[in-house]
Amino acid sequence: MQPSQCSTCGAKAASAGESICKYCGTALHEDFSKLAIALGRTQATRSNDTRLAVPITFLNRRAAVTLHWLDFDGNAQPYGRVEPQAQAPFNTYVGHIWSIRDAESGHELLRWAATDQVPRQIEIE
Repeated sequence: MQPSQCSTCGAKAASAGESICKYCGTALHEDFSKLAIALGRTQATRSNDTRLAVPITFLNRRAAVTLHWLDFDGNAQPYGRVEPQAQAPFNTYVGHIWSIRDAESGHELLRWAATDQVPRQIEIE
């Protein structure tokens, strides 16, 4: 199912087969659960200090994970553990970097940043 409108400019999708917004060029995502991850995936090593607040919720769909905020110097600050099928709501800021790691191995599963002030639900699979 295609989205009815573009998440960037708000233009209505012209047809079900449309994959790129004809007005702004944004990719139209069929799976909204993946959109938040796609928008925020990053390789950044430290957070930016923007002071633009945004609520986010991490939804864990796999084995237990730990959440770490990468501070302004790039140091990982632990923010707790999220058990399987649980969620963790946070208030964060645009430009803040989050590292989601497997609770057992410590392996990083996702590095994510809020890119705008739109509330997001980030599904961890």
